Amino acid sequence: MTIVEMQMNIDCDGCEDNVRKALLRLQGVHYVDVDRARDKVTVTGTASQKKHGSASSYNYHVHGYYDSDLHGYHHEQSNDARSYFSDDNPTACSVM
Repeated sequence: MTIVEMQMNIDCDGCEDNVRKALLRLQGVHYVDVDRARDKVTVTGTASQKKHGSASSYNYHVHGYYDSDLHGYHHEQSNDARSYFSDDNPTACSVM
């Protein structure tokens, strides 16, 4: 029986459940303890640490980590108002 402790960034309950489920699916894992306060995962069983690390990795970019401060709203102005009074063709009146 081996005990493996790993440091992981666990942000929410969903992340905790995903990590727990992924580790419990491994053959040879008997018990998984997730401590969110310390960002620590303890795995008890007979599987190797290499298997634990690859099974519990979590890709934030693919799985929807969203930071609202990263993206702002940018309004693109149209050029329609400027083209009404263009000097390219001064005899053409686009208002009438």
